[in-house]
Amino acid sequence: MNSSEKSQVSAKAIIASTILAAVIFTFDLGVPLGVAAGVPYVAVVLLGLVSRWLYFPILLAAISTVLLFAGLFLSLPGADIWVVVTNRAFALFAIWTVAFLILLYKRALEDITSAHKSLVDAIETMSDAFVLYDADERLVLCNSHYKAMYAPISHLIVPGAHHNEIAQAWRALEGTESDTDSDVSTLKVRSRPGGQPSEPREKRQQSGRWIRIEERKTSDGGVVGIRRDITAEKESEEALRKNEQRFRRIFEDAGIGMALVSKDRKIAQVNRAFAKMLAYEPEDLIGKLPSEITHPEDRARTDAVTERYSAGKTGIFNLEKRYIKRTGEYIWAQVTTSSIESTEIEPLIAIVQVEDITDRKLAEE
Repeated sequence: MNSSEKSQVSAKAIIASTILAAVIFTFDLGVPLGVAAGVPYVAVVLLGLVSRWLYFPILLAAISTVLLFAGLFLSLPGADIWVVVTNRAFALFAIWTVAFLILLYKRALEDITSAHKSLVDAIETMSDAFVLYDADERLVLCNSHYKAMYAPISHLIVPGAHHNEIAQAWRALEGTESDTDSDVSTLKVRSRPGGQPSEPREKRQQSGRWIRIEERKTSDGGVVGIRRDITAEKESEEALRKNEQRFRRIFEDAGIGMALVSKDRKIAQVNRAFAKMLAYEPEDLIGKLPSEITHPEDRARTDAVTERYSAGKTGIFNLEKRYIKRTGEYIWAQVTTSSIESTEIEPLIAIVQVEDITDRKLAEE
């Protein structure tokens, strides 16, 4: 209700209460004292429910009190004074009791309205799409993100709309046949015991957009649904997957030896060129410490490099060292070690590139 509508309601309430008070006062003056003509003023106070002004019932009660006492002195003579006073006292009690009850009601209503507005505002500021269905599967409220997510059927997403109507419209638009194929036709959480939340599910819309769906059953049997657009995440994952595939191909097909060192300073992976260089099978080298396949005289320098990356230092380190082959022979190698970003999935610290320079060393000797 806007300010103009509120003003109209208040004006109508004032006019109605004025007319009603005048009618009751006229009636009060026309009957003898002793008749309970003051009680109808309660109807005037009840008009305080119509006005948006919180204290309007108190104002009406005050006006009614004045008219009540005016009637006491201006009305026709009637019953004994004690009967008259008793009737007026009861009427006064009724007027002010109703006025304060209405005041308490309006205050409670204001608190509820304010709380509801705060809730709606909070839901609206969410970055995710939010929807709430009641126990009858009718939409209670949703935010603008939810409507935007299902923009082609947003005209159907209104309070009171049944979930099936919305779901059927979306299935028809997407060309899906069952609830399991649609991201809007869910409410599977209803069948879960104890109102446990459903497992997050991911659906791809016909437009190519990816949606993550989460739902939880409310205590009164309704369902709260959260929809999150994860298209950017999916695109990032796909780009990362392609980069990893590209790296794996380069790693495996490289003409020089390559190895990955894990956070525990052990060899996590080697390519075929490195395994062949040392006459090992690739899987036989995984889990070994670099120093285990290093000539004893070069182990201290090898451990120093590994320690450096294990401590979190970055950069590139070059050295010439000797490796021990499976046959017991050793070869000279130019080793370039680079730091690599560690992740929870792959806790790596370094990538090692190894070039066999045995022939060059022999020629130098």
